[in-house]
Amino acid sequence: LDMAGGTCYWTKLAGCRTCRSRGIDIVDENSNGANIIDDEGMQQQDEHEQQQFLLPPPRWNHTANKIDDTRVVVFGGFSASKDEPHLNDVWVLDTSNDSWAIGTVDLPLTDDDSVQEQEIESESESASEVVATCNSKRKNPSSPWKNGAKRKGPPPPRGSHSASVMDNVLVVFGGYGGSGFTRQDFSDVYSLCLSTWQWFDVETTGTKPSPRSGHQSVVVDGSLYVMGGWNASEQFEDLHILDGKTL
Repeated sequence: LDMAGGTCYWTKLAGCRTCRSRGIDIVDENSNGANIIDDEGMQQQDEHEQQQFLLPPPRWNHTANKIDDTRVVVFGGFSASKDEPHLNDVWVLDTSNDSWAIGTVDLPLTDDDSVQEQEIESESESASEVVATCNSKRKNPSSPWKNGAKRKGPPPPRGSHSASVMDNVLVVFGGYGGSGFTRQDFSDVYSLCLSTWQWFDVETTGTKPSPRSGHQSVVVDGSLYVMGGWNASEQFEDLHILDGKTL
């Protein structure tokens, strides 16, 4: 729209995305019909744009943790989607280039990660081998999962949980959610190895906290401190400590 001289002039632009999405071929008028953008070319362009502008779905009550100088891990939360109101996905923001990646076993590792770690295949490798790889990056590798903890997929969808970084592990506790619009309060512990992007279901001992959400957690001297929170029936002002050496 050109408003030079106080007069408005419309200019027709070739390459209307609406036309492309409807399968209509687009001709560049300046090329005498020689340059035609077909559906296949548009699909390739769209795939490139999706990779270039990969973004997590909108959400709230998720967690975001800094895991090194340039990366932040986002997990879970709630969304306005009718299909997936509760989330359990992992996203990684690289602040060095402001790009997002999905946190899966296929996620490229950083320069600090060994070539051996890059060759990890989730279908063929045993739990003990993955544990050994994750432990090799920890300051205190004597445990977590001495006997090979159960490898699982991500935790059930949830929000209002807590997530804390302990050496090379992201420890997720509690929250509420579940599949669909059901509500379930959690008191489980999951750990995400930040070298292999594998989830582990951590079996704890001792008197565990009641199921809760909206609590706070922090790592101090290798242990996880959990305080406060609430669930569908009560509020809490208690303090629980999970010994990090057993993780």
